Amino acid sequence: MKRDHTFYYKQSSAFEGEGDFAQAVANFTKAIELKPDFAIAYHDHGVISYKVNHLDCAIRDFTKAIELKPRYA
Repeated sequence: MKRDHTFYYKQSSAFEGEGDFAQAVANFTKAIELKPDFAIAYHDHGVISYKVNHLDCAIRDFTKAIELKPRYA
């Protein structure tokens, strides 16, 4: 079964809901690898990075999300 970016995005959201931030990050990262212009994945990756106090990563993710979709500002 071939999995696309939406599969990993949805799975990462489930992991985040369970508090498994490491697995959520891994899945958001995979979603972004499969679809590099997936702005919402950058945004949500940034939210988790912020939650675990990885602020440099959060800023990078939020900046990329805004570059791709300015409404995320």
